[in-house]
Amino acid sequence: MKKILIWTVALVSCAACMDNTGYSEQFVDYATFEYIGEDYNHLFGSDSLFFNVEYIDENKGVSVIPWRHMGFYTKVSKDKNYLGGFILSYLKPANDTTVFKSNPYRVYDNYASGKNTYAVFRYDKDSDMMPEKDFLFHSAANGTCTLNGCAVANTEDVVKAVRSEFKEGDKLVLKATGYLKGEVSGTAEIALADYEKYRDSVVTRWTVFDISKLGSVDCIDFELSSTKPGIPEYFCMDSFSADISVSY
Repeated sequence: MKKILIWTVALVSCAACMDNTGYSEQFVDYATFEYIGEDYNHLFGSDSLFFNVEYIDENKGVSVIPWRHMGFYTKVSKDKNYLGGFILSYLKPANDTTVFKSNPYRVYDNYASGKNTYAVFRYDKDSDMMPEKDFLFHSAANGTCTLNGCAVANTEDVVKAVRSEFKEGDKLVLKATGYLKGEVSGTAEIALADYEKYRDSVVTRWTVFDISKLGSVDCIDFELSSTKPGIPEYFCMDSFSADISVSY
């Protein structure tokens, strides 16, 4: 698994001012997980997955995918292998015309917004397999991060498992919990598969996940829950959007 540095920013609007009191800016930040201006085939290597070995905190056992003032966190082992949280995938979608080997980090749908890279989140109830927080707003001491939304999708393995194992009444739910200064700021849920309402209802397309209910946050936790044991605990993320305001 190749591990490289990602540091890219997509801004829709930006306003900054400098006066005697310091510097401030407000903008909408989009995490599209793209590594612009590089040869992807060279960077990703043969397995098409990576996280940032340059940002490993060995004391906490975590790495981070940095995105300006935001960070998406990865749990790593002592020998710097991926355990849980976020990892970036360049694997082609499962519904591409080419037949691919099964891979737990392959999105089922096409790329979101025509982009090549997306994040895959691996969840485990065992805390030793997960970072302490999955998303952190690094500038919380000097500003605010108010969430808008993101795109989510199932992996190929999740879709196959749901279609094979789910019966009427089963459900797979993704839950996001926001925190601000140690207190819960809000929660949001989306059903990635819902056989309670429809017999064959599983998310097979990139779908908007409205996380605005989380409000202003300094960190987020994600978790997956299923009524059926044994369903792979993965989901894909892209186009993460937040209103950022910082002052120094």
